[in-house]
Amino acid sequence: MEAMKTQRPYSVYYLLLLHTVLWGIVTCKECMEEDCYDTTTPPLKFQDIVPKNYDKLVPPTVHGEPATVHIKIAILNINYVDEEKQAFGVDIFFHQVWNDPRLKIPSTHNTSRLVLDSKWRTHLWTPDTYFKNLVDGKVNDIIIPYSYMVVDSKSDLFFASRVSLKLDCEMDLTSYPHDVQQCEILIMSLQHTTDNVVLVWKEFQITENILLAQYYVSGNTSKNGTKKYNIGEFSYVSGKINLARRLGYFLINKYIPCVLIICMSFVTFWIPAEAYPARVTLSVTSLLTIVTQQYQSAMPSVSYVVALNIWMLSCIGFVFCSLLEYAFVIAVMNNNGTDLWPFRKFKKLFHPSKGSCNDSEAGKSPTRSAESSKISHQAIDKASRLIFPLFFLIFCICYFVYFCRR
Repeated sequence: MEAMKTQRPYSVYYLLLLHTVLWGIVTCKECMEEDCYDTTTPPLKFQDIVPKNYDKLVPPTVHGEPATVHIKIAILNINYVDEEKQAFGVDIFFHQVWNDPRLKIPSTHNTSRLVLDSKWRTHLWTPDTYFKNLVDGKVNDIIIPYSYMVVDSKSDLFFASRVSLKLDCEMDLTSYPHDVQQCEILIMSLQHTTDNVVLVWKEFQITENILLAQYYVSGNTSKNGTKKYNIGEFSYVSGKINLARRLGYFLINKYIPCVLIICMSFVTFWIPAEAYPARVTLSVTSLLTIVTQQYQSAMPSVSYVVALNIWMLSCIGFVFCSLLEYAFVIAVMNNNGTDLWPFRKFKKLFHPSKGSCNDSEAGKSPTRSAESSKISHQAIDKASRLIFPLFFLIFCICYFVYFCRR
């Protein structure tokens, strides 16, 4: 009996302890479901950062000075360059920074940088910037919209977004394929004149190692200024990308084959004039091959002459002249080197016959005249062996020196 009396108090203690633990678990679960935790920082509201008389249509000018908007563009990738449509596509990070002293971080938030709700952007004053040469564009939102806005303790606002753009690019293809195109990204203020908003560059940069099939980035320039219109003067910033065309394709598929074809046509000057089939076949084959190269050339669809047109037409002219040279050789050979009408005309023009000559001199004069105006077909071929390659070399030097200036 005494043992039972000593065990009862311990049983009571165990029951009280179990009741306390179960009550704590139930109370904690109810607190979690009802969100009864005490938060030290209250949720941020739009009214906490803007004053009551805030007007989103009025730019944040201070003491009559226009609001300065600093713009940064980082080009991530150049997707394509379309010569036919005179356009190019880019992916960029677009940043804007400006100061709006009307916005303040509330004292309840002990932070120097605060990310704002994306829905508040329509209720705040933001720069009315737009891409003047834009054809099409979108803000990437595959996972979430790639844009956000931040305000710091100095009332500086930072807006960033990742944008894909299709922009106009006025191309001058006169030096094609040795051309360097300058494609521009032009940003302007839409509504506000320079009295209210001024745009300036913070940075304009291009990602290194951008690979394109036909171009490489040879540099970039940036500037800011103003443009005057009938309704006022507006601020703008402009960034230009220098795109130089790669010559590997044209060197392998156009220039080297054309040089070899022309050299092949010059080989006919070393073939005897009596070998009609060999010289005619070689000359005609060279001419047909170079004409085929001309029609297979990837020319841009423009209505003016480009550098590659000049090259191909000149090469056709050299091959055609080599064929005409052989026709001239055949004419001389068939006439057995007799007087040629060009030389005879010039001789009569500069050396007219004199009537005071005696009979003996008159009898010798025609023979001497004929001998001086005779020319052999071997001499024509020998002169062509030097003249044709020399003129072609001079043409190549002039062509590449003129069109390869960058």
